[in-house]
Amino acid sequence: MNILVVDDMMIDTVIIRKFLKKAGYGQLYTANSAVEAMDLLNQLSEGENTPVDLILMDVNMPGISGIEACRQIKLTRQLKDIPIIIFTAKPDVDMFKLALSAGALDFLHKPIKESELLARVHSALQLKAEIETRKEREYDLIEANRLLDLEKQKSEKLIENILPETIATELKQKGSTTPELYENVSVFLSDIVGFTMLASMLDPESLISELNDMFTAFDDIMEKNGCERIKTIGDAYLAVCGMPEPNADHAASIVRAGLEIIDYLNRRNENTLIKWKVRIGIDSGKVVGGVVGVKKYIYDIFGDTVNTASRMETHSDPMRINVSQNTCEIIKDSFVCIERAPVMIKGKGKMRMFFIERALADDVSPTDTFSNEIKVI
Repeated sequence: MNILVVDDMMIDTVIIRKFLKKAGYGQLYTANSAVEAMDLLNQLSEGENTPVDLILMDVNMPGISGIEACRQIKLTRQLKDIPIIIFTAKPDVDMFKLALSAGALDFLHKPIKESELLARVHSALQLKAEIETRKEREYDLIEANRLLDLEKQKSEKLIENILPETIATELKQKGSTTPELYENVSVFLSDIVGFTMLASMLDPESLISELNDMFTAFDDIMEKNGCERIKTIGDAYLAVCGMPEPNADHAASIVRAGLEIIDYLNRRNENTLIKWKVRIGIDSGKVVGGVVGVKKYIYDIFGDTVNTASRMETHSDPMRINVSQNTCEIIKDSFVCIERAPVMIKGKGKMRMFFIERALADDVSPTDTFSNEIKVI
């Protein structure tokens, strides 16, 4: 324990030091005035640590009094927790009150008695230890809260990455989400042609790297066109437009994203050994969306529109977009649609399907182009 004794009377300082040394207290500092004591405290200060554990200070000293010095110490952030015991040869009630109001912990009368001094010192040092323990606990609590804050931010960022923004916000605010029916939505589903064979040619690290590279590009394209990636399942990529935020242009937006994905892969394949190709299917209609799971959140979509988009993808060709009649009716004034031979779909009967050829040129009449371009293959 470090104790500072401040007294302009050398004899008193010697007596106090003798009592403290005898009791086994280690590092003892002395100062002949309040100014010298403040200078010493400033020299001993390091970082956030208080320089001494206890100050014993006389009231009557030349220059700054012990009470004024006590007040200054208590106003100094780094020194304010040091307990101070004031002593004087001329005690009175008013001086006692003044010392306490300045921040002194205790009061001693001169001549100082050994037993009384050691009892007050012991009590003051116990209090200082309790203060330090409390500060450590407060620091630990602050640090724990900081780490908890960081983990919360990570969790919220993760939720934002795996869930649509509005769903993530609702989940953070309410702790749960309500499944919702969306009336006007377009669903996009793609898979990679010959994935099993191509995957067998790559080591796991390279395969994941390839998929990550492609799906990241898909995500960027979808986001640019106002669409939302729902999930990937192996080589399958599921996206949607028109939910959870409504989008009157949902069908055109997701078809446009599909054309950009094909263009991206064509350009990518020019400079890579592995040539990835996708089949794309799109349908438009009603979809139910909601968060599935409690421990692991997954936002998923359900409904006949999702099933039909899957059928469209299955009956598509490599690097082509195959859309249902529902989608074609919505986008026919914006894209060239080529009708294909109807296909028998289990549970739905014969369905009309259309390949998307390209977006219509600005200088071509949409109605004329659609009627001229549609043909049965």
